[in-house]
Amino acid sequence: TEFLRSFLSFSGGRRMRKKITAFLCCIIVILSTTVFAQDATLKETSDFLKTAVSNPTISQIGGEWTVIGLARYEEDKEYFDNYYKNVEAYVKENNGVLHERKYTEYSRVVLALTAIGKNPENVSGYNLLKPLADFDMVVRQGINGAIWALIALDSGDYEIPENSEAKKKKKKKMYIDYILEREV
Repeated sequence: TEFLRSFLSFSGGRRMRKKITAFLCCIIVILSTTVFAQDATLKETSDFLKTAVSNPTISQIGGEWTVIGLARYEEDKEYFDNYYKNVEAYVKENNGVLHERKYTEYSRVVLALTAIGKNPENVSGYNLLKPLADFDMVVRQGINGAIWALIALDSGDYEIPENSEAKKKKKKKMYIDYILEREV
């Protein structure tokens, strides 16, 4: 502040203060216009997504990515409750199995549930984190499986559950090592 006072106190300081004040006013107007424009664009995008994906379910396009995106912008309890009910129904209908081979399905659903504040450890009595404890099944999709498993587990700082069905019980370090071993 002392520097600013001495800078503005030199001869012509009044003129400089006016210029600085005018400059700051312009910046404020530009920034506020940008914020309002961004908010309007986000609202339009949100409305579009909810119209395009009116009944979100377990699905890459018509489900989790839309839910995750909307959860970052707004809290639409009705929309998210609808998604959760659809997830519960799917999980019940399929006895907790989201996919036989693609375990990134579990990672994606865990991310969406975490984004809307739901517990992936108990969805209709099934722990959707449990399949992520099966190292061999997760890395069947290669590095992508390991990466998404880590992201899903870290999204809620989840512990890796016990999975007695897994041949090789996973630890986060195993996924990290797997990824690093494939570094080019």
